[in-house]
Amino acid sequence: MNSKEKIAQDLLELTLKKYGVRLDTQGHEEVKKGVEAIAEAIVAMRNLKLKYSDEPSTTFKPFEKED
Repeated sequence: MNSKEKIAQDLLELTLKKYGVRLDTQGHEEVKKGVEAIAEAIVAMRNLKLKYSDEPSTTFKPFEKED
């Protein structure tokens, strides 16, 4: 089992433990799809290498005075 599958399995277990009784079969499948997407994003972020000097990207948008 790779990292993404393990993360997805762990997240799904936690989610179903808390909310499983409220979900029908379709809801369970939707949660599973969402958890798999989250696990994929987690692995992608973990694989992103940052340098200590890297800073967040920000956009400055000044407010314009309203008349």
